Amino acid sequence: MGRKVSAGLLPGTPIYQPPVALTSSSANIAWNTQAAQEAVHTLAENTTITATGMRAGQIYNLDVVQISPAKSLAFGSEFRRVEDLPTTALFLGLAAGTVVSMRFRGSPDATKMMLLDCQVDAAG
Repeated sequence: MGRKVSAGLLPGTPIYQPPVALTSSSANIAWNTQAAQEAVHTLAENTTITATGMRAGQIYNLDVVQISPAKSLAFGSEFRRVEDLPTTALFLGLAAGTVVSMRFRGSPDATKMMLLDCQVDAAG
């Protein structure tokens, strides 16, 4: 689930950045994007995710793994393009082991997470 990212030391030289596992506490996930551009979360409960530390133009990746019985994920107000974000109904309808991969970009004022794309990889 990790992705290649540019190191910045040598232009175009990719490095591997493994995803950081996010955990929920009292049905909430606090994603510190400065500590983890790449993150993964396995839904263990119905959860709301919030993000802090965004940087303008920076790319962030989040993989969410569904378990059985199905759990839901809601998004905090800092996530934009809400109409394109996966819905609670989507998550509840996923089979165990399905991965939802989302890619975001930090907004120009670094206060929002702008959804760029979302892919659902069915379990199997």
